[in-house]
Amino acid sequence: MNKTISPFKYAGKIRANSSKSFAQRAFILALLAKGETIIYNTDESKDVLAIQNCIRQLGAKIIDFEEGLKIIPPIKKQLENVTLNVGESGLALRMLGIVTTLFSTNIYITGEGSILNRSQKQLIEILEQLGFSVTHQNYKLPIQIKGQISNQNLIIDASEGSQVISGLLISLPLLEKSSQIALKNSSSKPYLEMTCKAMMNFGLIIDPNWHKPFPIQGKHSYQGCHYLIEGDWSGAANHLVGAAISGQVQIIGLNSNSIQADAKILTILKEFGAKISIDNTNENQEIITVSQGSVKNTFVFDITDAPDLFPILSILASAAVGKSTITGTNRLLNKESNRLNSISELLKNFSVPYKIGVNVIEIFGTGKIIPIGMIDTFSDHRIAMAAAIGACISTSKIELNGVDCINKSYPKFFEDLQI
Repeated sequence: MNKTISPFKYAGKIRANSSKSFAQRAFILALLAKGETIIYNTDESKDVLAIQNCIRQLGAKIIDFEEGLKIIPPIKKQLENVTLNVGESGLALRMLGIVTTLFSTNIYITGEGSILNRSQKQLIEILEQLGFSVTHQNYKLPIQIKGQISNQNLIIDASEGSQVISGLLISLPLLEKSSQIALKNSSSKPYLEMTCKAMMNFGLIIDPNWHKPFPIQGKHSYQGCHYLIEGDWSGAANHLVGAAISGQVQIIGLNSNSIQADAKILTILKEFGAKISIDNTNENQEIITVSQGSVKNTFVFDITDAPDLFPILSILASAAVGKSTITGTNRLLNKESNRLNSISELLKNFSVPYKIGVNVIEIFGTGKIIPIGMIDTFSDHRIAMAAAIGACISTSKIELNGVDCINKSYPKFFEDLQI
């Protein structure tokens, strides 16, 4: 589906969409727990629906009622064969690629769309290190996993991300024997902290030291609970940047003390010159207000631990006057698209100069964008949302193709833009 967006200013109030990162962790933990779990404030983004379908395949029941979703874990947790379709969700694939080995010795995992073209080398190499036999298509889906865990002393190159490691953190405490993990070149640590926090909500506390080998004791279990999914900083970052460059917005439902990596957007917006206020007088209805300031400063930011901010930061850099520098761009190569290439094309089509170096991009903002022709979203939800926010500083309307991709994480995005 194509969409045309005319230049606009933010002026209104938006409720933050639900964090799919927390939601996906919660559904997996509910699958593994003893007793029922009720999850509140989830949504129907494609990634969340994909994880729900997967835990059903593993024997969980999901019952919809007015206030949330009730998850009843399976009674039988040993299956002869397992077949999963993770949709386009990389997080579901990489966590369940580990978790599902608790259920079967013969697992087949496939997916849809862009994930079929993404390398899963880290997942496959960790599975092999655990002792599994893995059949794959040049490190791409579909994959077949056979066998049982025979090695629990793991040395992991974490430079490609944290998602597989999150699967290990969730799974290893359930084994009979204790394990040990040593991480090299660790990245995305806030996402690992997110996993630990979710595990704690289900009754299991671990305290890893990410800088040296750490043990994970076995023979633990998770307990079902009531779990409220907090608002999503990744999705809200688009609106916050939009208001910082043109207008004002109030976001309801974010946690300003969140451990989500993308909560760092507030620090960047302060450096940029936006006006920010936080009303936390109502604990469950925190309101964050961002409005355009009198200056639009350049900024420097390392996205190593928050790669999902890159697309919208490219728009913020375009709105600044002068050179903004974004480092850590090596983390962008294996997302829904090669985001460094995708954003480079976006900046060209927005008439914004930039320069790419080793693990860095410099963007030379002029305070506006001048769109040229149809803008390609590369079927990447974060590219589509960032490009739409570009209309806040555009000299003319923006035409986007393939905007259906927003359904992956934020189905109501364009509805929320109508403020």
